[in-house]
Amino acid sequence: MDLNNMNDLDRFIEDALKSEPMRAVPAGFHRRVEERVRVAAMASHERHGFQSRVVASMILFAMVALTVVVVPALAFYQGWSFRALPGAMGYLDYMTVFVVQSWAQILLALAAGAGTLTVAVLVWVLIPRFRGKAARQH
Repeated sequence: MDLNNMNDLDRFIEDALKSEPMRAVPAGFHRRVEERVRVAAMASHERHGFQSRVVASMILFAMVALTVVVVPALAFYQGWSFRALPGAMGYLDYMTVFVVQSWAQILLALAAGAGTLTVAVLVWVLIPRFRGKAARQH
């Protein structure tokens, strides 16, 4: 008998218990089982929530650390760029004006891309479900 194979294990248990008489379930057994299942589900939910909070905290810490490093570097770069790259700040001003004037088109393009992606995911998820329902009906 291979103990790693669940079918063999089930057969072994069934054979061992064939000679045993059926007994009534103790009072409160179902309530205790339901309570244990509920506690296990809550523990799993809390574990998942804790992991999510840890990941969110790590991301927040990384963002704060990056900000602490990047802001002084950009301040140094801006002061340096005025002397070394006189046209760079003009280009940044041009890009700022471009984004401010065309934010509606940028948002429309992002919304179209997100909509296309959403439709593709819905088709990818829903078509197998409908095919499964159609196959079960026949």
